[in-house]
Amino acid sequence: MSSKLYLRFTDSSCQRLSWLAVDNNLVIDKPTQGTAEEAAEIAGNRHIILLAPAADILLIQPTLPTQNRQRLLQATPFALENQIAGDIDQQHFTIGQQNEDSSIPVAVISKQTIENWLNKLEAAGIRPHTIYPETLCLPYSEGEWTLLADEKTAILRYGKFSGLTLDFENTQQTIEHLLEQADEVQPSKINLISSSQQVENQLNRSPLTDLSKELTVSSFDLDPLPLMVKNCLSTENLNLLHGPYQQNSQGQIIWRSWYPTVAIALILVTLSIISGLHELSRLDQQHQALTQQIEQLFKKSLPESKKMVNPRAQMSQKLKALQGDGNGDGNNFLKLVNLTGKAVNAQPQSTIDDLNFRQGELNVQLTIKDLQMLELLKRALETSQLSVNIRSANAQKGSVKAHLQIGEAH
Repeated sequence: MSSKLYLRFTDSSCQRLSWLAVDNNLVIDKPTQGTAEEAAEIAGNRHIILLAPAADILLIQPTLPTQNRQRLLQATPFALENQIAGDIDQQHFTIGQQNEDSSIPVAVISKQTIENWLNKLEAAGIRPHTIYPETLCLPYSEGEWTLLADEKTAILRYGKFSGLTLDFENTQQTIEHLLEQADEVQPSKINLISSSQQVENQLNRSPLTDLSKELTVSSFDLDPLPLMVKNCLSTENLNLLHGPYQQNSQGQIIWRSWYPTVAIALILVTLSIISGLHELSRLDQQHQALTQQIEQLFKKSLPESKKMVNPRAQMSQKLKALQGDGNGDGNNFLKLVNLTGKAVNAQPQSTIDDLNFRQGELNVQLTIKDLQMLELLKRALETSQLSVNIRSANAQKGSVKAHLQIGEAH
């Protein structure tokens, strides 16, 4: 894509941006600074490249014994565990191509930081396709170091994949320390790029010139973005947008923005399914309990039936047979059940436990409060022109179990 838009954060809170549009490899305007919403207005269909703050990225080159790419991806976080402050599980690792000396370029950034960048930009309608460390967008030549400095901070690139950010006041001490670590590999030249004459003068007053064989000085006009864009080589850089942050297409980007909504929907669907399964289990248990009760009642009501196929139909058929019996036993049965039920309901703490109808008489097993109540029940039934024979009456704890044989009085 020949049409590109380069972005760079200009403040530590990442609220403001500097941007520069490049069409057909030609810079079409000067850098502009403003909010992400303002930058989004010219983003259009351009390939968006974010130059990430050097202060948030650790550049390091560990030496690992394997050349297998998959094993490198797995081993690198653990190899750097002692050199990284914080939990390695909360860090995002970008790995370059392994060097001839088995060292491998690595950029490390916290997942929360890169997610904050993406969220702020996407909220304004900007979706980066690529994120490069701005440190690796400074000029580089073999054996030379580049120092970009303003009144507050400085960015030093001292290798193809090496660099760091430092406080302006500690610039010289940091460079001296790096030179001590470099041993015999000393830079042939340090390129100082300053934001103002004041910065240049302050650095020249320090013995910076003593730290290398040659010191060149140049300046940038308020914004170093054009300089970084000119030296931003995609083939020799580390793209932080990979793995979970990879955005190859607009469809993938849109899908990523829907992740939270889809996740909530999946949770709700899962909860609904679990609730439905729980309700189904409850109804199944209730069905089994009702089936058991129907079976018990069926056996009590129709003891002569050996098999229960359709209890409702079987009991209905039996009732019709009783009602349609020519000798009048059906009507007699209904009459005895009706009068007995009314009489028992009239007595407090009285319940029918079982009943059956044989040879024109109703056999009733019941529980009643006491013997006095049993006698009152007997009289009430006899008042209804029924004959009552108390076959048994057994007093138990607080109640009486009785067996009555009830028929029509003659």
